[in-house]
Amino acid sequence: MRRVLLAAALPLAACSMGTATAADRPASRSFPVSGFTGIDLEGAAEIDVRTGTGFSVRAEGDQAAIDRLEITRAGPMLKIDQRRSVMANWTRSRAPKIFVTMPRLAQADIGGAGSIHVDRVEGNALSASIGGSGSLTIDTLRVDTARVSIDGSGKVTANGTAGALDLGLGGSGSIRLEGVRAGRARVDLSGSGSIRAAVDGPAAVSLSGSGSIDLGAAARCQTRKSGSGRVRCG
Repeated sequence: MRRVLLAAALPLAACSMGTATAADRPASRSFPVSGFTGIDLEGAAEIDVRTGTGFSVRAEGDQAAIDRLEITRAGPMLKIDQRRSVMANWTRSRAPKIFVTMPRLAQADIGGAGSIHVDRVEGNALSASIGGSGSLTIDTLRVDTARVSIDGSGKVTANGTAGALDLGLGGSGSIRLEGVRAGRARVDLSGSGSIRAAVDGPAAVSLSGSGSIDLGAAARCQTRKSGSGRVRCG
């Protein structure tokens, strides 16, 4: 009897293995989306942004992950999400990688554990926000104003220049802009996180909690502080 049951189970197991293999095979898909100036990422996808003259959006990963993607344009934003009914099945290890080409990035919003890497941001202003544990990395930043907001354990890293910085952090995240030279700044930190920048001019600083702020030796700060946190200016 046991031999009969085992023999009956083998075809089912083989079928199941075949289905899993099909779902896991490498795949690629292009999305016909254009005209956006920002990216709104939900979930755990990995986004690579390159500056170019036109627009292109291409996803790579296993077939199942790509089938779950929802990539659309909403106003000026490229929205990248996944179907909610299968969200529990999309882990970071299976998350797709998405390659985006666009003329200029003006806004980046991340909700969740996803990541965005950008080669270059130039222009009047950049607005970036993270809610969760996501990350934003900018190789070269040259803007008049950079606004960065983190609520959670996310991380923003950049190098370059900015006329002004407007930085807000609530939680245990980090804003690593010590490679960004800025003329002035407004900084607000609440929690145990850390903010670093290189400010050559005035800075309005507010710190509550156990976090740390370091704006460099050239910063001239007006500071309001409560808690055990540390502020370094000048």
